[in-house]
Amino acid sequence: MGTEIFHTTVTERNSFRTCRRAWHLGAIERLAPRRSKRWYFMFGDMVHAALEAYYKHDRDVGVAIEVLKAEWENHDMQLRDEYEYGFTQELAEEWYAEYEKASTMLLYYDKYDKTHPFFDRVLDMSIEERTYIPILDLDGKEIPDAYLSGRIDMVVEREDGVWVVDHKTLSAPPSDSALDIDDQITGYCYIYYRMTGVIPRGG
Repeated sequence: MGTEIFHTTVTERNSFRTCRRAWHLGAIERLAPRRSKRWYFMFGDMVHAALEAYYKHDRDVGVAIEVLKAEWENHDMQLRDEYEYGFTQELAEEWYAEYEKASTMLLYYDKYDKTHPFFDRVLDMSIEERTYIPILDLDGKEIPDAYLSGRIDMVVEREDGVWVVDHKTLSAPPSDSALDIDDQITGYCYIYYRMTGVIPRGG
């Protein structure tokens, strides 16, 4: 039997501080509320994949839409296999509406991005990759078999420095309250600093 490795993520840390029971049920037991749909996560996954294609193909929104459609079709097959006869026409229409909503989001994202570009160039993209860094003790020494991880969407460069970008698909308007001490974006900036020695300007 090998040595057990402790591993926590930037997003898990936030939920752990908010409610330890909810964190355990979700992060450890992998449970979800009864009758809940998995569309929220699927929606985020396919939009992230589309945005990755968008920037890897020189901001080509057509390519992004193609990737979005392929991702939606893949999740559609998964849902039909999972729900079987419970995947009614009503659910199918509701799920297709999610695809249409994502397509519209990408079109408006592209329009705004080309009109008001936030950054000059992309330094790194790792949307589908998880980065691990050793956790340090109070003396700055690495704790054996203990890691912090996170998935950084993009690292970009502007005239004022390096920025970490984290794409969000939200059901409500975002709030910038206490954004400067937000656990998730702070964690991503810290991970990038540990990897490169460069302190990001922000995120």
